[in-house]
This record gives sequence, structure tokens and C-alpha cells, in this order.
Amino acid sequence: SSPFHFVTFINEIEEGVLIIGTFNSGLFLYDIKSNKLTEFMPDPGNPYAISSNRLSYVYHSAEGVWWIGTYDNGLNIYSRNYVRFPSLTNMVDTKYIKDTRNSVYSFAETPDQRILLGTENNGIYIFDKDDRSLQPAIPELNDCVIFDIFRDKFNNFWISTWINGLYQYNWNTQKLKRIESLPVYTPPDFLNSLSRFYIDRRNRQWFGSMNQGLMLYE
Repeated sequence: SSPFHFVTFINEIEEGVLIIGTFNSGLFLYDIKSNKLTEFMPDPGNPYAISSNRLSYVYHSAEGVWWIGTYDNGLNIYSRNYVRFPSLTNMVDTKYIKDTRNSVYSFAETPDQRILLGTENNGIYIFDKDDRSLQPAIPELNDCVIFDIFRDKFNNFWISTWINGLYQYNWNTQKLKRIESLPVYTPPDFLNSLSRFYIDRRNRQWFGSMNQGLMLYE
């Protein structure tokens, strides 16, 4: 039987090995061929243990690192090269530590390979591994709950928020635009309850809502 009930994400970390995040049961790696399940849980005595058992989102960066967001204790990174989970607290300069405990709901990568973090009630942060900085990225969204950040092929970042609607941020011009409506019918307040946004290979836009289902715009 399954050791977890509330699954928040599933991805394939390598062929035949799934990474599975849960809301309150920690992180698991599942080897399909051997049927082996490896569990990772917080350990207060180990600074490189995963920082929370309430996991929200996983993102695979261009460098091959898995970024794991939590609902209550920042984020962790994971690589198959070593079994440990450095948290953001381990990676930033000490003057930025106060901002590393935010709930992290989403990630995206900038054209210069910095990492954007979508947080609860604190907007979007940008992490630069080279200078170990962590700073607010888009001041207009500093007080927002950021559910998703999706980068398209034109370097636009589509940002879904709770209550505050859908935004498009152009990385090249540094301009933020609120999307007031879609060219198709949407239920009332649909754009204020978006949880996930995705553009597929056919350039179709998918909108996932917290309470009004899934919508496709072609």
C-alpha cells in the first residue's frame, strides 16, 4: 500500500525513477524496475536533510538540478550525484537568510540561468548562485501569492497569482502587464484563481484554476 495520501508532484528524475512529493509525508524516489521506494524526511540534526515534509513543487533546471519547493520552509535542491538536500539557507549570503523561509510554490529559470521563486505573500524572488544573492525580482508583485511562473520562447514570464490575476513580464524590456481578459469566454473571476499556466509545443495555452477546472486557448 502507498505510504502517502496527498501527492503534490510527480516527475521522472531519470529513466525509470520517479521523484514524488507529498503534502505531509515527505519526498520519495521510486525505482519502478526494482519496486524500491526511498523516503526522505526532515532531520533537525542534519543541515542537509530535506527542510520540510510538506512539499509544493519541483523544477528541473538547465544545469540538471532539481529544485524542490515547500509549503512552510523555503526550498531545497537535489542532485543524483549526492544524497543530500542543501536548503536555500545554505546557499545564500548571510544577509539574505531572513528571506529563505518563504513558502515556495513555483520556479522558473531566467535567460542568464538565475532562478525565479514564486512565494506565498512575498511575490517573486530571484536567486543568483554566483553572488549568492536573493532579492525581490518584480516590485509590483511583492505582496502577492505567486502560484506559477512559466517562461515562453519569447522570454515572457506568465505569472499566475491568487486573487490578483494573471500577469505577463517581458524579461527583455522589464515591463509587467496585467492580463485583463482572454479572447475566449471565461467564468467570472477565472483569472483571479489560476493555479498553473502552460504553453505546449503547438503554442496552445493551458490555464489551470484552483476552483474552476482547466481551460484551453488555441
